[in-house]
Amino acid sequence: MISRRAKRVTLGLAFGFLALVLFITLLNRHFAAIELRQRLEEERAEIREPEPLLYTVNRDTENRVRRFSAHLLPWHDARVAAEVTGRVEAIPVEPGETVEQGAVLVQLDDTQARLRLRAAEAALESAQAQLREFQRQVDELSRLVESRAATESRLQEARSRLEIQESELVRLETEKAQAEETLRRHTVTAPFSGVAGDRLVEVGDAVNAFQPVHRLAALDPLRVVFHVGETEAAHLRPGTPIELHLNGPDRARSLRIETLSPVVDPATGSLRAEARLPNPDLALRGGISAVVSATIGLYENQLFIPGTAVRFEGPQAFVDRVNNGIDQIDPVEVELGPEIRGRYPVLSGLDAGDLILVR
Repeated sequence: MISRRAKRVTLGLAFGFLALVLFITLLNRHFAAIELRQRLEEERAEIREPEPLLYTVNRDTENRVRRFSAHLLPWHDARVAAEVTGRVEAIPVEPGETVEQGAVLVQLDDTQARLRLRAAEAALESAQAQLREFQRQVDELSRLVESRAATESRLQEARSRLEIQESELVRLETEKAQAEETLRRHTVTAPFSGVAGDRLVEVGDAVNAFQPVHRLAALDPLRVVFHVGETEAAHLRPGTPIELHLNGPDRARSLRIETLSPVVDPATGSLRAEARLPNPDLALRGGISAVVSATIGLYENQLFIPGTAVRFEGPQAFVDRVNNGIDQIDPVEVELGPEIRGRYPVLSGLDAGDLILVR
């Protein structure tokens, strides 16, 4: 058995050891803090004010290019309509099929129209035969009157019948032409060459006059449509070169503006511009989006400075010009043009060779 005295000695030694460990730990932390403070002071002492960056003002040539959203639209896009009332008998064109101008898109039942045309043709043939007979009678009576074998009154009566028949013949010819036109209108044809779109009716449907029955789009060429603001429009006109950028790997295509609206849309404040895009293989479809880039300003042999050298104070722009070494820096007000890829053209305030600070 351990005596009480031995226990007290053991506990005293344990507490003494713990106190020593705690003292050593606190002492180490104190010296570590002193070392860290010294290191920070050394690093702070090594930090120096950076040397200012200088830029020499020089001349360069830059194009100011703007990009506009565009859409490729069919040059012609029509919802072709029937011209008469009738029942759809045939639709010989499938969607996506290329058709030439005059190709049949929809055929309406023309049975009644053909019967009316036959009746008009028969009436006209009969009237022509009657006219020939009346003409023979007039010719014969004219000879008889010359030989005094017939009276002048009989000749005048025959001539009156001939004139009436001639008028009747004109009326019947008009009726025949109208019947032919009515028959023709039962066949709906393509008003231009293009690609057949959606069917708007099906075989057996009854349609009214001027009801759309088929869609047709002309895809060669395509119409490139984009809108420009008033400021940009001042630099554009018909014939101005532009570049068309399509989505995907397709390369840029060089085009020219075809038309530029002379009227600003009051709702958008923009003007509509169009260009013509050849599409002979019909690889491009109407309605797809694209981007048009156009040069709206050329700065040739112009002073340029980086945008990081400019300090704006309200509407005014300033740069810091270095004179007589870095010790003399003067703020200079400058007149700038629009920013072009991070640089500003200098219109006034600086000369070539001037040194300025760049931040």
